[in-house]
Amino acid sequence: MLGKLFTGVVYFAVTAHAACTYGIVGPTHVPGLTQYNYTIAGVFSGAGPTNVKWSVDQATASIVGPANGLTVTVAFANTKADYITLTAKFSLGGDLCASGTISLVKVDTGTATFGKPGKPQAAAGLGNKVFLVNPPAPPAVPTWIVTFTPGSNVAAFTYNGTQQAAEPRQRVDSNGAGGGAAFSSDTTITLTSPAQDPTAQQQIQIGYLQQLASTGSAAYMKKTRTVTVPTQVTLDWYGPSAGDEWPWYDSSARTTGTGMGTFSSKLSMTDSPAESIPSQHNPNAGDVTALTTCAAADSFALRVGVRTLDTGMGADQHYFIEGESDWKANYAWPVVAGVSIITTGANWKAPATPTEAPVNVVPAAINGNAPFLRWTN
Repeated sequence: MLGKLFTGVVYFAVTAHAACTYGIVGPTHVPGLTQYNYTIAGVFSGAGPTNVKWSVDQATASIVGPANGLTVTVAFANTKADYITLTAKFSLGGDLCASGTISLVKVDTGTATFGKPGKPQAAAGLGNKVFLVNPPAPPAVPTWIVTFTPGSNVAAFTYNGTQQAAEPRQRVDSNGAGGGAAFSSDTTITLTSPAQDPTAQQQIQIGYLQQLASTGSAAYMKKTRTVTVPTQVTLDWYGPSAGDEWPWYDSSARTTGTGMGTFSSKLSMTDSPAESIPSQHNPNAGDVTALTTCAAADSFALRVGVRTLDTGMGADQHYFIEGESDWKANYAWPVVAGVSIITTGANWKAPATPTEAPVNVVPAAINGNAPFLRWTN
């Protein structure tokens, strides 16, 4: 029984426990190492419920912050699959309660296998590239749009300045001389549902999320140029193209639970990043001093991310980190042939507490090109 639902709005509601008059709005299927908001389902006039007290009946769930409001935040451990009752006792013309059950799905990230077989190569004949931008004319100030609820609308990420002329460049490919993808990751994940709700895993989606940060410095005799970006909080994403789904690294690098009881699947991804470097110090100002050396890097945080597909209280819009490992592409000029420029990190490390991955951010594909990426001099 749900009590009186909010008028004119569709909610995903946790079914009320038999002993309570009201239900609870929020996700009913959740993965471990996450946290979500819940509220009492009903239409309340005046001051609404008073003397509210929330509680959970299993150690795998805990109240985060105040437990005496209309809405509560519940954190879920990833120690085991579980079946949890969430209850709110309150006063509303008498002593009442709202309650519902939540299926907790355990997430195992498995052991990752990281590979770095790619061989670097200096790529030529690629034409010029824009490396510098002009700020907007005063009194306007530079405005970089770097946060947005993304998807295929990459045009939403903008800068109000203008681009300078394209310049000659050198490019370092992390897999330009063969050997296979510059970096690869394989891991077998497992989702386990509680016995009371064996199909709960069908509402859990899991896959790779990858954050990218870029740094670098290039020397031109006694002069230098430095990589500059308006934000280092970017999401590495293949899109936009058919089949790509923000924010997953690639549509093939995520999956949704199927079957009953336990679901296992192998997650795989490959990456072969490259870096373009200005060949001259500032040709747009007549300075054609040639590139002598460069040290630049793309630093990646590869994450096993998870979300519920339940929409109650916007739960499906939150992506949580189940495991994380770092890797890096280290670009050097001149290129040392035959030696991988990829370094890999340790195996998956889970956060100590529920941690969301930032997803309303600029895609790395935008951040890595003009006007967002600049080699300033």
